[in-house]
Amino acid sequence: MIRSEKAEAIRRAAGVGRPLARLRKQRTPGRIVHTALEGDWKRARDLHLKLYPICKAMFIETNPIPVKASLALLGLCAESYRSPMCPPKEATREALRAEMRRLDLLR
Repeated sequence: MIRSEKAEAIRRAAGVGRPLARLRKQRTPGRIVHTALEGDWKRARDLHLKLYPICKAMFIETNPIPVKASLALLGLCAESYRSPMCPPKEATREALRAEMRRLDLLR
């Protein structure tokens, strides 16, 4: 892929980190995009690898269930679900909690 194609692919992917950005005030997903667009591919890759596990956890179950559960763990919303949504499985909640602790979002 040539450089301009990479930049275009990154621009198109800019919305990918939105669920995670809701959890982190530092806007790390946005930093990944901006860092890559500036040409610092190593730093962008390092940030991506740091966040990949929680991004993966955000899709263990159907979106937005894990996002809402994560926001509830932070105390930013009530954990209530309207049909057809349901609460996440306990294993999902534990995976989210573990990743949030790893990123110092929870104690």
